[in-house]
Amino acid sequence: MALALLVESERRRGCKLMVAEEHVASLIGMSPSWLRKYLRNSREVSDPRIPLLLRIRTAYDDLCERIERENDAREARHRTLKVQLDAIAQSIDPKARSYLAGKKLK
Repeated sequence: MALALLVESERRRGCKLMVAEEHVASLIGMSPSWLRKYLRNSREVSDPRIPLLLRIRTAYDDLCERIERENDAREARHRTLKVQLDAIAQSIDPKARSYLAGKKLK
């Protein structure tokens, strides 16, 4: 499951499927063909051993940390934008401000 999520994350970043698989395979120290076979439940590959499982876990943990950092940065940008918009709203005509206060922004 974690391997599929890692590949999907790479695809969301704009990679084509094969490129995403190659990148994830390099992260865990396996060949892209092994990864493809494993993800497709091929009988040609055996279940991962402990060292590989640890590398998969490390790659997954790194992905989670990157997502958290990206979310934190996005939230900081949103807070900054809200402060800027609030400052603009305070500087406009009181009639327009009261009109805008009655409208819900989406």
